[in-house]
Amino acid sequence: MGLLSSSVLSADDAINRIAGAWNKHYATFAQSDQYHYRCALTQRRKKAELTWNQVQLPESTQFVVEEFHLGPATRMDLASGGDFAAIEESGWIQIFDGRAGYVIQDVARKDVTIYSANRDVDEVLRATEPTTDPLADVLGLATSRAGSSFGLGIGQPSGDFDVSKALVNGRFRIVSADDQEVELTDADGERFTLSVPHRYALVRREWIWDSETATRGSLVNRQWRQFPDGTWYPEISEFSCFESTEDGSADDLFTIQYRFEALPATVPSDFQIQADRAGMDISYYGRAGDFRWRRLKAGESFNLTQLAHDKLSIRWDVWDQPPVSVFEKANLAPLAILAVFLVVRWLFRRSVNAGGSWLATMVWLSLLQVAIFVVLAHGSMWLYRGSTIHDRTLASYSWTHNSLSDLGREYRYDDGDNYPANIVFLWALTFAGTGTILYACSVPYLFQRRASTKLAILASLCGIVAGWSYIRIGWAPIDVDYNEHTFYVHVGFAAFGFMSLLYAAALLLEADYASHYGWSLLAFCSLLGVYLALWQFDGIGPLPDNLLRQATAQKMVVYSQVVCLAFQAAGGLHWLKRRKVTDSSVEILRGR
Repeated sequence: MGLLSSSVLSADDAINRIAGAWNKHYATFAQSDQYHYRCALTQRRKKAELTWNQVQLPESTQFVVEEFHLGPATRMDLASGGDFAAIEESGWIQIFDGRAGYVIQDVARKDVTIYSANRDVDEVLRATEPTTDPLADVLGLATSRAGSSFGLGIGQPSGDFDVSKALVNGRFRIVSADDQEVELTDADGERFTLSVPHRYALVRREWIWDSETATRGSLVNRQWRQFPDGTWYPEISEFSCFESTEDGSADDLFTIQYRFEALPATVPSDFQIQADRAGMDISYYGRAGDFRWRRLKAGESFNLTQLAHDKLSIRWDVWDQPPVSVFEKANLAPLAILAVFLVVRWLFRRSVNAGGSWLATMVWLSLLQVAIFVVLAHGSMWLYRGSTIHDRTLASYSWTHNSLSDLGREYRYDDGDNYPANIVFLWALTFAGTGTILYACSVPYLFQRRASTKLAILASLCGIVAGWSYIRIGWAPIDVDYNEHTFYVHVGFAAFGFMSLLYAAALLLEADYASHYGWSLLAFCSLLGVYLALWQFDGIGPLPDNLLRQATAQKMVVYSQVVCLAFQAAGGLHWLKRRKVTDSSVEILRGR
């Protein structure tokens, strides 16, 4: 075995000593009660036109951040603009107390999401840990999954830098060292400098910021101050993003200036917030399937930490809003549907008694009611006066960021009354469900083969369940009864999918029935399966990207369902016309 040279031993020993000194002062600093600061960030574009990750950078952008740490507990308050008072009005707050957590998406919007203590801790962390930690970025501290503040507002992936790991992983070597500074570099030209008088705090750093665009980042910390425990921090930090030109000069893209201010030590009460604003929406996520919702009334006040650890500390079902109508209060929707059917039967009594095709009448009626659904649904969209879960200033319905369920809400996301859009949508779904039921009831009479008829009867039962579920979706608005609403959404889509599969099988078994009607149903089932998979696996919670995909996919499926039902109804009418089905032939098919 060869012997290491004295110079290598000396270099490794020096880095180890530096790493030991740095860890002594900074390794656990981010978990201490001293880690409480404010930071004002100003991002300035240097290039005339600059687009990053499909985001057009404005000439200047400002953010304010306040960060609290206490052991495993973290809190981040973030707001756009240069005034910390904006946090109280429109800030974004994320709190993790070690087990549970909650997110106030926008203080002015009054949205609170609670991730309870009985959820998986990793899930809670992913949802509630700080999304950015500027001081950790400029000092090279490893704190959490927080994204890099160097890319705040432009979607740049995290560029975390951990001084401790950089010193011990053998990648960097010492270039120069004296009693003021120690400079280190690696084979790729990345370098950083530590200040000896400031307990080896990070002074400068230069690195490859984005390898795909060949851009580099440069950081300079200056005007050093101390936290109460003596830990050094820079009052001002300056970050520059630039790209190298062919002549070897640097072309600045944008800069960020940080101004830090140390605050008094963190205390446990910093991680507790009272929910006390009238109209504030509180969404509670417990274990899988345990979702609760509450809108605060005037004068009510609840401690969010207490709710996160004890869901029964308030009653979640005491928000009493007037029912949509007497129909919902007495649950008379089934009687209304029966009345419609009886009226139609009476109107066509002469045709029925004369041996006319009552079966064709049912198919036509189902087609008419589905058409009415389309008209009323679009009318409801036109009447909807705006706001989404992410944008409460929007003044109209958003095709990509409003779900269809939003049309039936009693109150919009901006807390305004959703009348009359919700009433129109309620009846749209009632007509859609009734049309589905009527068509499902006619399906078994379209077939002659015994096997096809049996499958059609099963399809009819599924169709009745689907139609009834669509009706109940409208009569149980999502902001009144979330659990019932989502239950019927799941049941409705699943039942319609099973109806389509069984109906397709029956059609394909019927030799005289055109096979393309069966294949079209199977194609729809494939589309529905993709949507249900997207719904199940595309993340939990209404993140903007998830919402865009899911809201758009939902409309594609619903409109495909309408087209599919209309196509099948047209096929049924064509079949009846060709076969000249009358009441007498129906009796024969029944074996009478």
